Amino acid sequence: MEKNFLNVKYIHYAHLVLKFKEMNLDQLHEDVYGVNNHLSHIVHILIQVIVQ
Repeated sequence: MEKNFLNVKYIHYAHLVLKFKEMNLDQLHEDVYGVNNHLSHIVHILIQVIVQ
């Protein structure tokens, strides 16, 4: 049950990332902060979800 909840959350955040890509905000983020920082930001969000 808990695993399914996390999977749904992960899919939701992945969907948000795709939306940002469509609006080209993701490109802006990569230009300013770099790809690694963007990925670490996603991981940080996922960790917060897991901890809650």
